[in-house]
Amino acid sequence: MVRLLFLLLVPMLCHAQQYVHGKIIDARTKTPLDGANIFISQTTFAAITDAEGRFTIEVPDNNYKLLVSYVGYEQIVLGPETFTDRLARYTIELHENEQRLRELVIMSKKEREKYLALFLEHLIGTSRNAQKTKLLNPDDILFKFDKETQILNAWADVPLKIEIPELNYKLKFILADFNLDLPKRVSYYTGYASYAELDAAKANSKKTVANRSRAFYGSSMHFIRTLYSRQLASSGFTVRPFTKKINPAWPGDSLVSAMYREAQTTNDYTKMRKLPKREIVTLGERAWYEQDFISSIENRLLLSIPDFIEVSFSNEIPEHNYPSQNPLSRQQFSQIRLNGTSVEIFADGSLSNPDALVFYGYMGWEKLADTLPFDYNP
Repeated sequence: MVRLLFLLLVPMLCHAQQYVHGKIIDARTKTPLDGANIFISQTTFAAITDAEGRFTIEVPDNNYKLLVSYVGYEQIVLGPETFTDRLARYTIELHENEQRLRELVIMSKKEREKYLALFLEHLIGTSRNAQKTKLLNPDDILFKFDKETQILNAWADVPLKIEIPELNYKLKFILADFNLDLPKRVSYYTGYASYAELDAAKANSKKTVANRSRAFYGSSMHFIRTLYSRQLASSGFTVRPFTKKINPAWPGDSLVSAMYREAQTTNDYTKMRKLPKREIVTLGERAWYEQDFISSIENRLLLSIPDFIEVSFSNEIPEHNYPSQNPLSRQQFSQIRLNGTSVEIFADGSLSNPDALVFYGYMGWEKLADTLPFDYNP
């Protein structure tokens, strides 16, 4: 991506330091667990228990998910509603993992390599940052492919270890869900990531600072922070509502799935290329301002979208390898859909429900290799 203009209008994230103190023990024996991992999802906040099972971890002042994991035990996820007394020392019990019998999925080496490539494309991405990103434990990923629906599912019983050299981050990523609908080329994944410096000596290097800044501007995190600070227009974003409806000429999802299976068998995708667009899009006549879809209720900022919104970002040229890229375009175009009626947004760019917004277009194309922790400041 090429930077056209840096706008320093995003407020610095300043908050009073707040901590959670606790102890991790075995739920059955009540003995302390030494070396348990505690981290705040999508941040660099992390801690490890000592020999007595004790820990102290810094937490954000509003919205967060605290994860506790230990080898051989079930991981747990806790929110700020659990830790209402910041002076208290909480005891958290972990239960041993029961031996679960996974369905045995038999596949050839060639099939597994194909599924792994698809998994990496849709989890880590295909951007410039993604091309240098490494998954260190690919053998820990398990796959299941439904030949009838052409849907690929993936899971892992241990955290994925990921290195993003271009952003100088290493991640522990707990994969909660992953599925890829091949005929529609639509993917969905959720998980919990802990960020740490890959090389502490490079944390403040010119390259790291520039690459992280490039990843931030125009991102979904930047967009949400901009909405929160009411600086939409001055930050290079333009928002317009639009509606979608199924194209009457579309032959139907089931028929398209059958065509896709046939094309895979014959290696002839001619019919697929001739398919009309699945949906017809009607764009709103005027751009929206914050007051059109952001409301304040009892000091909470809520985002409400009746259908879809298109978000364009004019301060950055799209990467040349973006697959839907118009070579003449000088802006990044994304589409956002809201699951539900509203979602609360926060100053750090997070949401009360991380699954509430679905991103398409450029923001949807940028995957894990282009993400930053919520405690990042440009």
